Amino acid sequence: MLNNVRIISGSTLLARRREDLFRWSLVEKLTMFMFLMYMISYHIFSFKAQSLIISEVILLTLSGLFIFYILERSRLIFGRYMWFISLLFIWAIITYFWAPESQITYSKVIAVGQLCLVSYLIYNYLDDKVKVEKSLMMVFYSYIGLAIYTIYVYGFINLFSGSVTQRIGSDISQINILGMSLSIGALMSFYYAFYLRKYIYYAACIFLILLSAFTASRKALVVLLLGLLYLLFMKNKSKKIIRTFLLIVTVGTVVYFILQLPMFDTLMLRMTEFFDFFSNDGGADNSTIERSNMISLGWDLFMKRPLTGYGYDSFRYFLAKDTGRYTYSHNNFIEMLVNGGIIAFLSYYGMYVYCFIKLFRISDTTSILLVTLLLAQLIGDFAVVSYYSKITYVFFAICFAYIRLNDKEKINKSV
Repeated sequence: MLNNVRIISGSTLLARRREDLFRWSLVEKLTMFMFLMYMISYHIFSFKAQSLIISEVILLTLSGLFIFYILERSRLIFGRYMWFISLLFIWAIITYFWAPESQITYSKVIAVGQLCLVSYLIYNYLDDKVKVEKSLMMVFYSYIGLAIYTIYVYGFINLFSGSVTQRIGSDISQINILGMSLSIGALMSFYYAFYLRKYIYYAACIFLILLSAFTASRKALVVLLLGLLYLLFMKNKSKKIIRTFLLIVTVGTVVYFILQLPMFDTLMLRMTEFFDFFSNDGGADNSTIERSNMISLGWDLFMKRPLTGYGYDSFRYFLAKDTGRYTYSHNNFIEMLVNGGIIAFLSYYGMYVYCFIKLFRISDTTSILLVTLLLAQLIGDFAVVSYYSKITYVFFAICFAYIRLNDKEKINKSV
């Protein structure tokens, strides 16, 4: 019997362990690289039919790496995130049975299911805080990549010489989505510079703010200003009020003077028209009026069927009947209430509530960044539809993973 036993020396065993560590480090580096490629492909290729295949191929490769990692680890993490996205997806399926246009609802259900699955794979892969930090850096680098691509498309000289007089963005994605993406990138730049003292990122922050302003997106400007306000407040909340106030005034003044440059006249005009809508001066632009009408229609539809809604992506059906225009509501709150009723609304925004409660309790620098990203998405929901946006589910996966890891640390310390 003993003759058949293969004796492995200590040096051989150590060498094998080193080989395993080297192999896994390569796999993890490749996975993070593909995650970066996926995020960049989302920003650049996901919004055009002719280039969507590039993003899909990268996503399939990334998903394969995630699955390989999970199989090698032989452990699947369920966690609270699974229950949240399962409820969201199952309810989306159920709404199919009473949707007025079942094919449209079916397509949206499949899209939501794919997003939930990919985000759940990301959630499983992020099994230590180092990976969470690296994944956030990959997200940030993807916004830098988007900024570089924006310069490539529109030209540095054209943008900063004033040759481009129209809003930019439609050649890359949707204008407001591009503006908000660049603003979120600016917030992440400011965080890395202000909190982690990587001062070179102040230059990136200003650069991203300038590019976001070229989109003339009011939503992007609001997200930027409120996000900066939150980051400044959280950094100095325990210090003197005067210092916090001076910091906020300084940053606000810098942003204000940047926006006074002639190249940003379109953005400032659109902001003026937006405020005119609330002052009843009659100067509101058509976009503001149209969105207000969409909200009114959506609220009326919700009140008629508040619990179950009409089926995912059904708002466009009723808008077409009312106005002849076949499009979504441009407001995620209305979209969720109309399409899925209170059940869909609570299952989706319940994830925000859960993350905010847990992250506020953690209250470290990483949790502050994660709250900033969620707040940016939440503010943006007043003007865009995010429940089938890839970046939304990436943020959810990272937030839930970080919360899970922090809870695990607390349990280990208490034992």
